[in-house]
Amino acid sequence: MAEQSLTLAPQKAEADEKVIRPVQSYWGVVWQRLRSDWITMAALALLLFMVTISLGAPWIGEHVLGFSPTATNLRQRNDPPTWAAAAWPQFQAFTLSCQTSAHCDWSQWGSITSAAVEGLSTCLTAELGGCHWMGTDDAGRDVLTRGVYGGRISLRIGLWVAGVSMTLGVLMGLISGYYATTFIDDIVNAIIMTLGSIPLLFLLIILSRIFQPGPEGLAILIGLFGWMGLSRLIRGQIFSVRERDYVIASRAIGTPAWGIMFKHILPNVSS
Repeated sequence: MAEQSLTLAPQKAEADEKVIRPVQSYWGVVWQRLRSDWITMAALALLLFMVTISLGAPWIGEHVLGFSPTATNLRQRNDPPTWAAAAWPQFQAFTLSCQTSAHCDWSQWGSITSAAVEGLSTCLTAELGGCHWMGTDDAGRDVLTRGVYGGRISLRIGLWVAGVSMTLGVLMGLISGYYATTFIDDIVNAIIMTLGSIPLLFLLIILSRIFQPGPEGLAILIGLFGWMGLSRLIRGQIFSVRERDYVIASRAIGTPAWGIMFKHILPNVSS
């Protein structure tokens, strides 16, 4: 009897642990899987770094680099990076030797590296606006400053395109998949086939000439014609979900179609 009680005690403790253990939500499981993938976390950290740099472009250009993206200086047209100015002629001679002969003259690489290191120390101690880290363009403007400012436009366009195309793709895919084999599905498929048959590049050129949109307007136009692939993907995944027991039960208790699509179907196909 004593042995039986001893064997039951660990089983009871394990059962209590299972009961006490909190149940993770769907997004909690997603976040846990993301944290376990170091490549995804590294990409997320890089994305956050790029967003931070782009949002702080005015402050970085004024207080860190010391240049304006529109300030020109024709005396410094197409200059190499300031820290590499002394090593630039040697580097050009090295690349020329690689192009004209089968073997590169690697004996020059030591002097090139030492000159570049000396230039880096000079750049780090220079005054504000005294160093072009990536050189200048054909109008004498600082390339790094213009790149930091240009990142703001690139990220803004990317967010607009992704937001518009994802919203339309998910919405149309939900409608088409939920009402499959009905006239609503036929209408959505007809829209997809019609938009997919139009050459996107020529359409964007024509619309941009007519409406002359800014970066946001151009991004919205791209998003309006870029949701068809996501819509077909969502529609295909809904076929395996819409006849599940919880969806049928939701219909039986009178849950509206929009509630079923967004509360029960979309979370199960969002992966």
